[in-house]
This record gives sequence, structure tokens and C-alpha cells, in this order.
Amino acid sequence: MLGGQPRLPGSTEWPAWEGHGPLSYIGAIDCSALRAVPLDIAVPQAGMLLFFYFDGQLDDGRAIVYPEEPETLAGARVLYLRPGLAASPRQCPAGLTLFERVELAAVPVVTFPGFEHPDLQAAFRLPGQDLRSFLDHPVNGEAFTQALSRRRAGPCHQVGGYATPVQGPVEGDAAVAALGGGEPGDDELLAEQARWRLLAQIDSDDHAGMMWGDAGSLYWLCRSAEMSGSAADTTRPGRAHQGAAAAGP
Repeated sequence: MLGGQPRLPGSTEWPAWEGHGPLSYIGAIDCSALRAVPLDIAVPQAGMLLFFYFDGQLDDGRAIVYPEEPETLAGARVLYLRPGLAASPRQCPAGLTLFERVELAAVPVVTFPGFEHPDLQAAFRLPGQDLRSFLDHPVNGEAFTQALSRRRAGPCHQVGGYATPVQGPVEGDAAVAALGGGEPGDDELLAEQARWRLLAQIDSDDHAGMMWGDAGSLYWLCRSAEMSGSAADTTRPGRAHQGAAAAGP
């Protein structure tokens, strides 16, 4: 579900970014509704995941969440509410406007990595092959990539699978944030990137009144171990790009 009024326990404070203000409520995932959908990540069997993001309503977009600046990661949060926990609708803080409520249903879809993603390169790039030659491979051809893209038309809200990135693999952004910096190609950075998976992708959506920059998307990433139990309450965001739900793989 996108937008609307979040349901929060009375003891749970509305998430805020210290020094900047409260985060906007983006939407929620009913974990029990995902049990019948094949996923490549482990999520709790029940309960709710609530997503919040500092979207610029309070400061006219001056403060932005960047993986390269770990101190900004407080501008995105995920709250996990255990099943059976009493919760009630919460008014949003002053200065924020709620997004329109849009009900979504989960259906399995095929997702795919782009040419920059290590998984695609591991499968098709030959040892020592330069990037120009690799881009000539049919898997990177325009006809093939357009055919894949047509399978994901419309707002692409997604749980798990490969993200639809705006600028490079989002797993790399999460790795940069986790390590506090690094250069692409560093062995440590590549190893860290392999540990991260997409948790949720929230696309720009006219029905909900959501526009992330120039028709971009928001991404939250997690390590599978962080989401496999029932005690998760926060995940680290990947790049929050400003520039019917789907479930992977």
C-alpha cells in the first residue's frame, strides 16, 4: 500500500531525521501477503514493514539522502511492526502532506540486472574482456533490453529481485554507505556489494502523487540476515534517487 495514514503503536515515535525534521510516510508492506509469492530475500512471515523518507517537503529539497554521505542515511527508515501489535492511524506532523492512498497487490514478475551489475558480468563477460567488447554481447543488445523493459511497464513498485536503477547498481550504493566510502572496483567494495539485496523499490507514481526527482525511484536495501527473523526494525537505504506491486526474482 502506498501513502495514506500510517498505523503506528502509541509508543512508537514518528521517524525523524535529527536536525532536519520528520520523514514522510511512503507506504507499507503486509508481510503475510507475500508468503504466496516467490522471493529471493527472506522477510518476516507476518507483520508490517513501514517505509519513511525525507522527501524535501520541509526544506524545499535541500537535504538529500546520499549513500556517499553516511550521515544522511537517517533520512530514510523502515519500521517493522510485529503481528498482533496494537496500532492506530497517526496524524502526520505539521508541515507534511500525506501521499494519496493507493492499494497494491503482489504478483510475481521477472527482474533482471543491467550491464553494470556484477551478476550479469559474471554470467556473460569473458575473463579480461574490455567493457566495449562486453557491450557488444547480445544480452546487452537494444532489442533484448527493450524486450525485457516492456515486461515492466508502468510504475514499478517492487519487493526483492533486481532493481530498476537510475544510475548504476543500487547494491553498490548500499556497499558504499556500509563502508563509509570507497571507489568502484575495490575488492572490499565488490565483496560488500554482494551482501546486499533489494528490499523494496518505490517508483514515481501519479496515482499516489509521488514524484522522486525526474521520474526516479526510491530504494531500500537489506542484508538477508537482517530480515530473516521477526526483530528487524531498521534497514540501511541504498540510493534514494530523485531525478499493481511487483515481487522478484
